[in-house]
Amino acid sequence: MFPYRGKCSRRGFTFVEVLISAIILLLVLAEMLGSFAGGRLLSRRSRDRLIAQSFAREKLEELLSSGYLSLNPTFEIIEDTLFRVNYAQLEFLKRTDAKRYYKIEPIFFRNKECYKRIMVIVKWRFLTDVVHTESLTALLYNPNYSP
Repeated sequence: MFPYRGKCSRRGFTFVEVLISAIILLLVLAEMLGSFAGGRLLSRRSRDRLIAQSFAREKLEELLSSGYLSLNPTFEIIEDTLFRVNYAQLEFLKRTDAKRYYKIEPIFFRNKECYKRIMVIVKWRFLTDVVHTESLTALLYNPNYSP
C-alpha cells in the first residue's frame, strides 16, 4: 500500500525546529512591541507640545489684543503668575509642572521704535527632570511710525 520509507521517515517537526521557530517569532514580536512603545511615547510628546503651543498662543493673543500703545516693554522674561489652568481632564497638567513666561521688547530702526517683539515661552517637565520648552514670537507694528 504505502511505499517503504525505511528508518528515516519523518512525519512532523522535531523539538529543535519548533524551538528555533518559536525563538525567531518571539524576537520579531519583541521588536514590534518596542516600536509600538516608542510610537506611543512620541505621540504623548507631540500632544504635550501641541497643548503647550496652545497655552503660548492664548497668552500671545491676549497681549496682541491689548494694542501696541498699551504694551510696556519688559526687557526681561517675566513669569505669567496668572497662568492657572484648571482643566480637570487635561492629562498634560496631571503629570507636569508647567509655567508660562513672556517678554516684550521694542525694535528700533534709525533711532525710532518701529516694532515691539512679543515672545511667549511655556516650559514644562515631562515625567523626569528634563525641561521642555515651546515658544511663540510675534512682531507688532507701531501705528505711529513714519520712516
